[in-house]
Amino acid sequence: MMKKRRVLISENRNFAEKHIETLKAQISGMVELIRVFNTLPVITPIETVEQVEIFLDDPVAFLDDTIVADSGMTFKHKPVPEQVAAIFGIPYEQFIKQISRVHVSKFDEKLRFEDGELSLNPEYEKSIFEQFKEYAGTEAEAEEIIKDRKLCKLLNERVARYEIPDLLINQAAQNLYLKSEVKPDGHGYEFREDIGVIREKLEHERMHPE
Repeated sequence: MMKKRRVLISENRNFAEKHIETLKAQISGMVELIRVFNTLPVITPIETVEQVEIFLDDPVAFLDDTIVADSGMTFKHKPVPEQVAAIFGIPYEQFIKQISRVHVSKFDEKLRFEDGELSLNPEYEKSIFEQFKEYAGTEAEAEEIIKDRKLCKLLNERVARYEIPDLLINQAAQNLYLKSEVKPDGHGYEFREDIGVIREKLEHERMHPE
């Protein structure tokens, strides 16, 4: 059985970069949360990966457990962390409100904790660009894309050779069921395959076989 060709349609780089920006903003909120936690009086600061994992799993529970454990007090009954915090001047309610304003996610492959700093895992960041890439879904689609790209390459070479005006390029693209797009350098237009047209054509052929 012949292996299906992986033909890249679009890198969707803008979408990937936007997703990375969103993740980094979320992580920035968690970094600030840990920073503030580490300034709270009496309680032990977060300094290890294990602590980060437990904290991000449930920040409120981690805060409560740490307050009680680090208070040095003994209790006949289950203590109320907020009351214990008040004894030591820990701004419990203020920190709880800050937790509620942050999008906290569990510590997984997205995150890295090194040298006391939480950040986006570089390897995961690289993988995001691959996740957002769009490839041809079928062999027939891949074949049509390759054909149209070869045609566009020839047309673009001719455009460059004869300095064909943009208006004619746009008109020709419509007549040939292609797209005309601004060149990467921003000067003039070039022919590109139109994946929408290709898919419509293949769908029509599928629905109306000869």
